[in-house]
Amino acid sequence: MAAPGLSYDTSTMDDVESLGQTAFLISELRAEEARQEPKLFDDPFAQHFSSLVSKAALRRAQGFGPLFSAGLRVRVRWFDDVLQRELQRGTRQVLILGAGMDCRALRFPRPGTTYFEVDTPDVLAFKAQRLASAGLQGGAVAVGADYMAPGLFDRLASHGFDRTLSTLVLWEGNIYYLPPDAARRLLRQLAESIADLRLAFDYCGSAVIEGRSQVPGLNQVGKMVAQMGAPWLCAIDDVAEVAREANLQVMENVSAGELLAAWLPGLDLDLGAGASGPAEIGVCLLTHQPPPAAP
Repeated sequence: MAAPGLSYDTSTMDDVESLGQTAFLISELRAEEARQEPKLFDDPFAQHFSSLVSKAALRRAQGFGPLFSAGLRVRVRWFDDVLQRELQRGTRQVLILGAGMDCRALRFPRPGTTYFEVDTPDVLAFKAQRLASAGLQGGAVAVGADYMAPGLFDRLASHGFDRTLSTLVLWEGNIYYLPPDAARRLLRQLAESIADLRLAFDYCGSAVIEGRSQVPGLNQVGKMVAQMGAPWLCAIDDVAEVAREANLQVMENVSAGELLAAWLPGLDLDLGAGASGPAEIGVCLLTHQPPPAAP
């Protein structure tokens, strides 16, 4: 996912380093999943965004220990599972914030459901160009915008987004790049603007954001993404409290450790003294508070 709020040089659309580097790092990991055992998900489109630069960035991150790749792999799987459940429930719209190179619209098309991808215009243009060169269309309505800027829902409406429809918002790999107040403000805006909302995002606790995790690899990855121009800023230690502030409730809240135990049992993560490290990051699914009971 592309880190929100960053600006990109569009002088050459083939220069991966001029775009959201974190988006390409995650896309490279998705492409690599085809060679993993066990394979947690299938993303045949990620290969179209691979480059020597993104491969080198992934190798560097993986050098900090196995937790980086393992944590991201189970994160992708969890978001995929949430999406598939919500599609079966009958969600009519999927809104992907900071979409980057996400290709879920191609991976999980469903008649009657419209995908909307929001990212900066140059990121979306690059993505469309790469897919077109492979003979593919994106499958989603592209909305070129900084989703933190005013007027997000006006821009969405101009592209056909309907606030009254059942909507799943996927906010993957984004929230910790935002100032805390801005992240909470957007949560409230989403809750107030969409009538039937499911909101999925991942988060890091304050120990990770502040570079004092018990797992050295997490601190090293934090330094690496900061050098890429996307420092981690927003910590969430109490998901339920954050949900209440936005008048939402928690449907699901799972630590990375729980996901790793479920899908990659027995994996030696080399945590050292930081045995609790996977609990410092997690994923959650929020929805509206139920209406008050009638008197």
